[in-house]
Amino acid sequence: MKKLSLIFVFAVLTTISGAQVSSIGTLSTSSQITFHDRANMNTPRSLISCAASADNIYVCSGMTNVAGVTSEIERYNIATNSWSTFANSTFSKRYTSSEIVGNKLYLFNGSLINGTVISYNDKMEVIDLSTGTITFSTNNPNPVEQSGSAVWNNKIYVFGGANGTINSNRLLSFDTSTQTWTELASMPEAKTTKGEIINGKLYVIGGYNGVNSTRIDVYDILTNTWTFVMNMPQGISAHATTYCDSKIWIVGDYTNLTSIAYYDVVKNEFSSVENNMIARRHAGAAVANGKLYVVGGNTTSYMSSTLSSLQISVDNISAMDENRADQLKLHYDPVSSILNISGLTQNSTLTILDVSGRILKNKSIAMTQTDVSNLKKGIYIVAIEDKYERTTLKFIKN
Repeated sequence: MKKLSLIFVFAVLTTISGAQVSSIGTLSTSSQITFHDRANMNTPRSLISCAASADNIYVCSGMTNVAGVTSEIERYNIATNSWSTFANSTFSKRYTSSEIVGNKLYLFNGSLINGTVISYNDKMEVIDLSTGTITFSTNNPNPVEQSGSAVWNNKIYVFGGANGTINSNRLLSFDTSTQTWTELASMPEAKTTKGEIINGKLYVIGGYNGVNSTRIDVYDILTNTWTFVMNMPQGISAHATTYCDSKIWIVGDYTNLTSIAYYDVVKNEFSSVENNMIARRHAGAAVANGKLYVVGGNTTSYMSSTLSSLQISVDNISAMDENRADQLKLHYDPVSSILNISGLTQNSTLTILDVSGRILKNKSIAMTQTDVSNLKKGIYIVAIEDKYERTTLKFIKN
């Protein structure tokens, strides 16, 4: 099995036999991620949030297949592969956010349903992980549902979400030491979304505001500024995120229910990963002891489609061996006007374009050479595609 990886890199020119060649983006192959099933939750649930400690995974609130919204917090014991009811939060709600700081589980945001009336939770519940005791901290000044959240230096960063039909672009931090909220620089895009913090930078990935967002944006906590990173190959929403080392894992999608991808913040690479995950959206995801856990979710808009499933990656994702195939390389011979191509696979298609995107040559290739004598001097883009890969390179004809 192979994985398609879309790698975004800035073009860096190098000289090869009188020609300048640079990679401006590649698709490469790698191993897939495989899951196996663990013990099911006691109750099928979707529209959940989850948070993980070293020993346990906590699944909070959400929608069940029978009772609608729930207040239950289930705890999964990793060592014993067993579920138990840990606590019941004060309110039944869905689309919540939850984070663990120290020995406390913070539960906030989400929508409350009373008959046909929907309201939005402004309470910050603080649950002691030793006793299950619930106390309240300072109210949230921006109550929404489907917000993203992440933790850095004992502060919880809360971003995006929706209040009815109004999408939010607000970013706030909650200081667990002083129990105070602070408004920070607004996101570039108002939407429901998810994201993670790595090395003091918050990466917001995809989301929904009437359309599925393709954006990855990064917020620098130190400078209180946002920067656009890249557009993903397609929009992603109704997803969960978690991280391990330098990779942010993106699990599920509203339409592509088996979607798993990761964004490597160090390499600036986005990769879609083949997998055997049970199809799901609005699920929970967490990393514990190097393994990726995926829990709950649903497959349709009906409550009956909610899942009790918990799956765990077979391999330790922190040591995941990408084994990238050798990238295709170009070697232009200015004497013969031949473009030599190494690293080809079977049934490849070659397309040569000018810098304006106009196609000059498009053909199937099995040979490692193609004649470019009819091309004028200038810069050209070469796209080579087979069943698994699309690699885009650039060369300059002198």
